[in-house]
Amino acid sequence: MSSADFSDIWTHREKLLSTAGYCGGIFALGMIIGGVGPMISALGRQCHVSLVEMKYIFPIRAVGYVLGAVVGGIVFDKYSGAKLLTLSSLGISFFQFIAGLSHKMISLSISFFFVGVFAGMLDTGTNTLLVWIWGDEVAPYMSTMHFFFGCGAFISPLVTAAVLELANGNIQIALFIQSALCIPIAILFYITKSPNHPTSYNITKEQVINDIGQEKTDQKITIVQDIEPLIESIVSSSDGQTNEETNEDGLKTTAIQTKDKREEVESELSL
Repeated sequence: MSSADFSDIWTHREKLLSTAGYCGGIFALGMIIGGVGPMISALGRQCHVSLVEMKYIFPIRAVGYVLGAVVGGIVFDKYSGAKLLTLSSLGISFFQFIAGLSHKMISLSISFFFVGVFAGMLDTGTNTLLVWIWGDEVAPYMSTMHFFFGCGAFISPLVTAAVLELANGNIQIALFIQSALCIPIAILFYITKSPNHPTSYNITKEQVINDIGQEKTDQKITIVQDIEPLIESIVSSSDGQTNEETNEDGLKTTAIQTKDKREEVESELSL
């Protein structure tokens, strides 16, 4: 389905504004995902657990991420995409803040699980809505959005390490900064226009069948146009061969008539 089918009601400015919001959200997501590594030791000290026990934080968050992606695939088909992205950003912000206040492994695990859930929804939602906005033209904008994710994941460990060094290892400050980063992203999501699901447009089954039929007809016309020169070439060749055969038969007939005439003349002279 082309972008004109469901995105022609958007102005180019509205598309770019929403795309900028999605890129910002994915950048923040990269920052949050990439920042856990440098925090892991400080988080262990805050929760009074060993580094070995802290390893469970990663699969717990990953399970939440997968669950969020699945849930996102369902809810973004039914509800406003902009509001769901706003909710996802606020959810990440809230549970990052709670993680900064956690001094028990159980509360930290729960916080990171829900960070994963909302992160999975945010990831699924931005990718889905970007395709709905741009349609067949989405490729460069999708690449740009994932570039921002890579940038966020790349600089996050550097920024987190610098913050921990300046804060004398106080992990709460780093988590609170990540939490605050999601607030302007949520506001940007809230003020941007939400794209409609492509199937929400008035495209009937008969229209789809007619479009397919027209496409097949166009293909047949194209095939006929392609083979017409070949047919004309074959016909011309056949006509030329027929003319040559006709000329050859005419020459044979003339030769026979000339021979008969000569024999007739010789016969008359002999008499």
